[in-house]
Amino acid sequence: MNKIGASHIDWAVSMGIFLVYILLMIVFLKPGITPIYEPESLMILIEDQFFDDTQWVVKETQLGIRKCGPIVPPTEGRECNIHININNEWEFKKVNEVEDFEPRILNTDDIIGIKGGIICGIQSNLFIDKTMKLIYYPSDPHDQKNPENMWIDVTSENNPPTACEASGLGGTIEYEGLNKNLVNDLVSKTYVDLKSDWDFPENKDFKIEVISEAGNADNIGSKSEPAAEINVFVKEISTVYLNQDSTREPVVIRIGIW
Repeated sequence: MNKIGASHIDWAVSMGIFLVYILLMIVFLKPGITPIYEPESLMILIEDQFFDDTQWVVKETQLGIRKCGPIVPPTEGRECNIHININNEWEFKKVNEVEDFEPRILNTDDIIGIKGGIICGIQSNLFIDKTMKLIYYPSDPHDQKNPENMWIDVTSENNPPTACEASGLGGTIEYEGLNKNLVNDLVSKTYVDLKSDWDFPENKDFKIEVISEAGNADNIGSKSEPAAEINVFVKEISTVYLNQDSTREPVVIRIGIW
């Protein structure tokens, strides 16, 4: 009886070792097992990565002018200047005209860096209580740091010291949209690099089309089309290209995953 009991124990131990070995094989080797990815999760991944890599902001701030005197003498090309200072690497693109007030950027190449001047009057009359819109954007669209501590000071050139007075900076509007240069960076990137950068599964494919109102499309991702029998998960998103001067161009983003 003791021998029969011992043989049963040996059998149970052997079977236990065998089962543990099989489980270890399944856990560590995973023969024939392929991860399953839900199309909804992959769509969120691609959408988030695309917009993170291509969106930027353009800002618009009101500048109040309490008084701006005429050019003295009238033949001179310059008058009292309002200097706008801005930290970080942002650029002033333009100043919007308001009613009959015609402010101009001081130099024709726009204002680059931390300081810019604006000619606040170009006619012989006196401007009182007018506003202008300062439009500015990051010099490097990859760097979205906020401009800090924007401030103004007023200097007079060819004018009495009291000829030009600024009432201060008003509220700021922030516009968000796609940057064409950032989109072009993705267009020129290889599909292999995009998959690696975005942690997209190697056994799945995606394609992004940026379609303009005229129907022209920039393609990002896979250069080949899926086979006819493959199901493609598609999503379309309406957005805009945002230009440096805050103007916008409607586009449609079409994302396909298979």
